Amino acid sequence: MFILQNCKNTSLKEELGRDPSANEWEQALALIPDENRLHIFWECPVVQRCLKEIYFFMWGVRNVDKTEFLLGKLGNNRELTLLYQISNLLIRQKMWNYKLAGVLPKTSTIANYVKTRLNNLCRKPDWRGMMPLLQALVV
Repeated sequence: MFILQNCKNTSLKEELGRDPSANEWEQALALIPDENRLHIFWECPVVQRCLKEIYFFMWGVRNVDKTEFLLGKLGNNRELTLLYQISNLLIRQKMWNYKLAGVLPKTSTIANYVKTRLNNLCRKPDWRGMMPLLQALVV
């Protein structure tokens, strides 16, 4: 039986100290609540750790505000606000892709994806000077 990597599997594995058997897995599924959207994008300890690592990798900070990450943050101008929201949207998109694939998110892969997409976007003349301002907005 192939067991997908997710919070349920991870927490059961940590609790048992080994990979769970098929019977243990089926029993645990009934006891552990399902993952909802808030869990997938914020409440999960794996996601929290991943977000902190992504923010540190990209901007050198480890504090991630829940409201700002999920809903956005106003910057000094429209482009800066959009850039911040786009970066968080890209992070959430990759986390959702990992969830659909049934594997735990990989920090460096997500951070590199977001950096590449932001750099491509910032090649456009209207966005070119926004990256340093984005750093200041995150901190």
